[in-house]
Amino acid sequence: MFSRNMSLVIIVCIKSVLMILISAQLLMSLENHHVRVVRVYSEMQENVDFPIPRDLLIPSKQKQTTDESLQNISLHFLIRQPSKLHSAQILAFDRLFAMNQETPENVTDDKVKEYHKLIQTASVEELKECDIILCTCTGSSSKRIVRGTNIAQIIIDECAMCMEPEALVPLVTFSSAEKVVLIGDHKQLQPIVINRDAKILGLEMSLFERYADKALMLDIQYRMV
Repeated sequence: MFSRNMSLVIIVCIKSVLMILISAQLLMSLENHHVRVVRVYSEMQENVDFPIPRDLLIPSKQKQTTDESLQNISLHFLIRQPSKLHSAQILAFDRLFAMNQETPENVTDDKVKEYHKLIQTASVEELKECDIILCTCTGSSSKRIVRGTNIAQIIIDECAMCMEPEALVPLVTFSSAEKVVLIGDHKQLQPIVINRDAKILGLEMSLFERYADKALMLDIQYRMV
């Protein structure tokens, strides 16, 4: 189905809560096709799972650790698997950081920089071996995805809920993509825009709604039986 010499496929979703359902269905459908799927989280989420002393990206108290059902395809967990080239070094940093959560002064800025550089290297190498990337629209522009992939297709799920500038991030980042697919229903949900002036100026119209007159409508109900 895919070749390592071919461009990769990127699936961009806007809501993390949808990722569990999408990932489960995707993995089931590709189970016998030897296609590698990876979920790329933000650095903020990675810091929830693997806290870093002295780090400027302080996770929100509302942030939850990555769902266990997704850890086997999550990039920051994959690079820590024993079989991975850089896992021993990364796990050594994890132990150092865990021991010094209450004493961050014991961890130098140089150590944190060294850790981030190692994570970047390991992530790029891992992404080069993957076929399908799951991430948010804003997350699609991260350096590791840009450096570690050659995107051929972009699929934005629930695009009708996504603000237009947000949906444009992957399209601009990977402007050489051969195919773009927008999925959604602007008749049900629109982007959540609180600012009144922003609404008046048109931010409430999604990229999906802008092209809705050219949309292909489904004639089969796939979500409910």
